Amino acid sequence: MAPARGLVKLPSNTRELVQRRAQGACEYCHLPQDASILPHQVDHII
Repeated sequence: MAPARGLVKLPSNTRELVQRRAQGACEYCHLPQDASILPHQVDHII
């Protein structure tokens, strides 16, 4: 059995780069952060 996949901690500069590039929206579904009750996770953005 394969080991469970763990969460990967992204460096803060990578996280900030992704958030700026996404311009406050999910790059997959295009939902703006302002339209969401919860903050987007970086894995939702990328």
